[in-house]
Amino acid sequence: MTPSPSGGATQPPAGETYKIGVPFPILDQFLQTVAAGMEVKAEELGVELNIVAAEEKTDKQLAQVENFISQGVDAIVTR
Repeated sequence: MTPSPSGGATQPPAGETYKIGVPFPILDQFLQTVAAGMEVKAEELGVELNIVAAEEKTDKQLAQVENFISQGVDAIVTR
C-alpha cells in the first residue's frame, strides 16, 4: 500500500493483497465500533484484515503478535 499525497492510502498493486494483523486487548463496545470501521476500509482497499482480542490477557496478546509475525503479515496495528 503506498501513501497518497493526501495522507491516506491507495489500493494495493493489482494481484497483490496486503495482510494486516490487529491485536486488541479486548473487544469492548468502543473497540467493536473501531474494528467494524477498520473492516469496512480494509474491504474498500482490498486488504486482508485479521482482528483478534486478547481478553485483557497480556500473555495472550503477546502470543497473538508473535503469531502475526510468524505468519508474515505486512503490518501489525496496535492500540
